[in-house]
Amino acid sequence: DPHLFKNYTVDTLEDKKVNRRQLLEMCGLQADDDTVVIGMVGRLTSQKGLDLVQCVLSDILEQDVRMIVLGTGDYEYEQMFINAKWQYPNKISTNIMFSADLANKIYAGCDLFLMPSLFEPCGLAQMIAMRYGTLPLVRETGGLKDTVKPYNQYTGEGTGFSFTNYNAHEMLGVIGKACYLFRHNKEAWKAMQVKGMTSDFSWDHSAQDYMNVYEDTVKNWYFPFLLGQRKGNKRKPMWCAPAHSEGENQQGVQFHNRQGSACAEPCFCIRTQSKDVGCICKKSARAPEITQSGLTKRTVDFILKRNEIYP
Repeated sequence: DPHLFKNYTVDTLEDKKVNRRQLLEMCGLQADDDTVVIGMVGRLTSQKGLDLVQCVLSDILEQDVRMIVLGTGDYEYEQMFINAKWQYPNKISTNIMFSADLANKIYAGCDLFLMPSLFEPCGLAQMIAMRYGTLPLVRETGGLKDTVKPYNQYTGEGTGFSFTNYNAHEMLGVIGKACYLFRHNKEAWKAMQVKGMTSDFSWDHSAQDYMNVYEDTVKNWYFPFLLGQRKGNKRKPMWCAPAHSEGENQQGVQFHNRQGSACAEPCFCIRTQSKDVGCICKKSARAPEITQSGLTKRTVDFILKRNEIYP
């Protein structure tokens, strides 16, 4: 990364301290090795959880921390950080602007990345922070919950910290726990840094997860939803299963129609909880057993369509 003061990897993680030291110097701040440097990069809006920060910003800055903020947004939150800089000149650096250069320096030079979003469909900043060895502290919502595994003090697992409820003091408590871990358990902190830096968020990983789901669905298909027979406003449970599947639902799957001939092509057998109703395929979709079962044409067509997709 050309924006960093010094590049580093998992194997040279000690060089992250060079970025930390020079970032603080660049922002006009000083801190020793036990002072937690907290970074925030992004839009300064309520959606990003700035109303939570507003409630407890003084409490955060009263602790032994340094804070570096970069972004633009709502006037209210811009002024909040500007006033905090005036009140705590040696503890916070407020940068109301956009700067890709400074953003990367913050990702690399901070110890903790604060992202307490109200909602976050995906979120990129927390994944970028992890790649740079900066532990994210997030609210458990959307993509933040999916990508950040909270620290478990008993197993040592985790790639960051999180809180559940949209509550400022719950967030403040987790910040306190993260600061305590940073000061008193450097080994656990470094282990989380390594896990975060080596996490795989690429489409190679996600695509394989999708493929596994699809393959399992085709291999072990047994419709988990109820098709149902309508009787007035009530629906009698009815299941649909592939006629040529294997496994625990084998009994009654090879259905013989009333003429006594087995269906010769892939099909679906329809049965209620108590008895078989009929076999649906292109040849038998309009058989009496099916039309009398109460299934609508739309349902039959749906099953046939599924059969064509997954023969």
